[in-house]
Amino acid sequence: MPDFTPMSLFQEVSSELLQGPSPGVLGRVQKCRQGVSALEESLETDLQVLSRIRKSVRSIYTSGLSFVEAQESFVEALQALGSNQLSTNNHELTTGFLNLSVLSRELGALFSNMIHNLNSILSFPVDSLLRGDLKDGRMELRKQADKSWKECEIRMTKKARSGGSRAESDSAEDADKEKKLFQLHLCEYLLRLGELQVKQGPDFLECLIKAFHAQRNFFQDGLNATQSLLPFIEKLSSSLHTIHQTQDDDLKQLSDVRDNLQKQLQIENKEDLLNRKDSGYSLHQHQGDKQHGTEKSGFLYKKSEGCVPVSITLLIL
Repeated sequence: MPDFTPMSLFQEVSSELLQGPSPGVLGRVQKCRQGVSALEESLETDLQVLSRIRKSVRSIYTSGLSFVEAQESFVEALQALGSNQLSTNNHELTTGFLNLSVLSRELGALFSNMIHNLNSILSFPVDSLLRGDLKDGRMELRKQADKSWKECEIRMTKKARSGGSRAESDSAEDADKEKKLFQLHLCEYLLRLGELQVKQGPDFLECLIKAFHAQRNFFQDGLNATQSLLPFIEKLSSSLHTIHQTQDDDLKQLSDVRDNLQKQLQIENKEDLLNRKDSGYSLHQHQGDKQHGTEKSGFLYKKSEGCVPVSITLLIL
C-alpha cells in the first residue's frame, strides 16, 4: 500500500469501515494510528522550538529597548559637544556634531519602530500557539480518540477471529454507530492536529515574512536617511582636514615655545649652580678685608684633660 498522510490514510480506512470489514483493514487502522502519533510527536517538537523562539523574541525586544535608550543618551551627548563648540566659533565642528546627532536620533526612532513591530508580529502568534488551554483541549480530544482506537481494534480483532460474523449481542445498527463514533472522534482529533500544523507551518512563516518586511523597511529608511546626509559628510571631511592641519600647526608652535623655555631654564639653572659653587658658604655675606683672604689654618689649643690638639681651618667672615 503506498504511503499516505495520516489524514488520507484515515479517509481510506473510513471508506473501508463503512463498506464492511476486510482482511487488511485492521493493519491499515493500526498504521493510521502510528501516523497520527508521529504527526503529534512532530508537532510537539515544533512547539518546543516555538517556545525557544518566544524567549529569543522577548530577549531581542528587551535588548532593543535598552539600545534605544542608550542611543538617546548618545544623541544628547553629541548635542552637548555641538553646543560646547559654539564658544570656539568653530561652526564646522558645531554643525557636524549637531547634524550627526539628528541622524542618530532618526535612526534610533526607526530602530525603535522596527523592534516594536517585530515584537507585535512574532509574539502574538507564538503566544497563541503555546497557550495552555489549547493544549488541554487537544489532550482531551486525544483521550477520546485513543479510547475509540482501542474499541475499534478490539471489535475488529473479535470479528477477525470469528471469521467476520457478528456477535449475537451486537446488532448491525450498533456496529454502524460505533464505527461512526470512532470516525467522529478521530476526525475531531485530526482536525485539531491539522489546524495546529497549519498555524505552526504556513501561518507562522507568513509572520516571519512580515517580520522580514519590517526589517527591510528599517534598513531602507535608514539608508535613505544616511544618503541624505552624505553630501554634508563629504564636505565636513574636507573641512576637518583643514581644521586638523591648522590645529597641528598651532600645537607645533606651542611645542617650539615650550622647548625654548625649557632650554632657557636649563641654562639659568646651570649658571645658578656654578655661582653657588664659587660662593661656597652663602648663608651670610663675606665681611672684612678680602685681600688678606677668607680662610686661616692653624692649631687650636685649649687646656682640657683628655684632649689632644686639633688642626682646624677657620673661615673668616
